[in-house]
Amino acid sequence: MKQLIIKALNIWLPMSVFLAPIAFWEIIFKDIFNFRDDPMRSIFEFFGSCTIISAYILFPLFFIYQIVLKLKKKLSNASFIMSLITFLIMILSITFYIIIFRGLEEGKAKAHRESERMEIQNRKK
Repeated sequence: MKQLIIKALNIWLPMSVFLAPIAFWEIIFKDIFNFRDDPMRSIFEFFGSCTIISAYILFPLFFIYQIVLKLKKKLSNASFIMSLITFLIMILSITFYIIIFRGLEEGKAKAHRESERMEIQNRKK
């Protein structure tokens, strides 16, 4: 039974790491553009949230568990290499989020500065 759970996690967690940026992107930008009347919205939010939680909370814990198994020499090289590649993809997706949020913040700050400049010009008139 334990081996079956580990094999299922070996399949699900890398898939969730691959799908998490897509789910995160959809959830964030549907909130930004106010597509809240979509009937499938709550279903997508549920599965997207499950994917994000499993990718960024469960996978690191599972990766630590696999490192321990690798140190005890109870894990095959192929399984560990797959987890290592998945971990690197997770790091890349976190970097992607940092870049996206930095761009959004810079855009928001630029829009705020522009609106303040327009207010000052309107007061002078």
